[in-house]
Amino acid sequence: MPIRSFACPLQWTSFLTSFFLPFFLTIFFLLFHLLASHILTLGNLFNHTQDAMSMPAQARASSAPQKQPRKLTALERNRLEWETHKDEIEAMYMDRDKTLEETMLYFKEKRALDWSKRYWKIKLKQWKFEKNVPSKEMSFMAAKARKRELEHGKETVFYRNGVLVDASKVQNKKQKLNLDDLDKLMVPDTPQHMSYETPKPSFSQEHESSSTTPKPQNSDL
Repeated sequence: MPIRSFACPLQWTSFLTSFFLPFFLTIFFLLFHLLASHILTLGNLFNHTQDAMSMPAQARASSAPQKQPRKLTALERNRLEWETHKDEIEAMYMDRDKTLEETMLYFKEKRALDWSKRYWKIKLKQWKFEKNVPSKEMSFMAAKARKRELEHGKETVFYRNGVLVDASKVQNKKQKLNLDDLDKLMVPDTPQHMSYETPKPSFSQEHESSSTTPKPQNSDL
């Protein structure tokens, strides 16, 4: 009888072991495989990060997707084209004193730029390429030039918005004004958009002055 009473639990233990052991082993291997996959993924991610950090900045920039530049609008292209020719327009219209019609014709024939006269005037006004100086400003320049001539014996050139004013126009205005009495000559302050200076001597003037200057005598001779 005692042997039979112990045999029953042993049979149940053997039964449970034979039934659940494969199940637990299967769960264990699945968990192990899942953990190993995660570890491998993390390892690859770590290696990729290390490679990216060790890569030079220029190489990273080249490997990054390139952003396509935005296309310029018609208005932006038009403004860019005007700015491209701004210096050449100033040289012809202001420095060489060409008329607006002559300047327009040149750029139409030589640069294939057929802009309307109205738009030309708008751009010239924006750039302050103005040839017609107001009478009040011209009177100021004439008075200032005369005052510097009497006090310091210096000639004067003037600039409006950084553009050189035609000296002959200032001279003509100066001749029309009665500026002989310096005590009565009241010259206002220089406007902010104007400036003046003594003109630099030309090469011919420098050469002439140097040739007329006597050379120093050597005291030892």
